[in-house]
Amino acid sequence: MIPFFRGLASGQTPDRSNAITTDMGKQKVDTCEAFDTERWETGVKRGGLWYVVEAYDDEATARKGHEAWVQRITDHPDYDIASLNEKYRNEWAEG
Repeated sequence: MIPFFRGLASGQTPDRSNAITTDMGKQKVDTCEAFDTERWETGVKRGGLWYVVEAYDDEATARKGHEAWVQRITDHPDYDIASLNEKYRNEWAEG
């Protein structure tokens, strides 16, 4: 959690040069290297809210994960992403 506060204090903004974004109409899947967790993360935007659904240790795995999430959301537009977001936040907070 320290990198998150360090980033806020320094005014650091995320580097999105390697971000992967797929706009799916009412939903968006975005994967990038998050400055606050120092890991790659995939988030899904639904109903104006972002839900982090998965995290990865490296870019290659993140790219594969992004494509898997695009397919999952295509196949199941109402997939329960809120529960995944809550699980991920709890794991991150517990460190």
